[in-house]
Amino acid sequence: SEEVGVKKPNVLVFEKALDKAGVLAQKSIMIGDTFEADILGAQRAGMQHIFYNYRNDKIPQEYRAIFHLSELKQHL
Repeated sequence: SEEVGVKKPNVLVFEKALDKAGVLAQKSIMIGDTFEADILGAQRAGMQHIFYNYRNDKIPQEYRAIFHLSELKQHL
């Protein structure tokens, strides 16, 4: 966020991270625990995404979510 001067979910944050990692958005997965900032931001950037919903937040059903980190292996 500091490098681009904006905060998530601004797509510039994701684009900068992808650029620094040298990877394509389509080949990357954002695993985040904040729905709006992490998941919606990643979606706007063209990334796959998995919501770590340890707080059991209400989210639309079409989004992938896990409730325990041990579930992550099933999605990779």
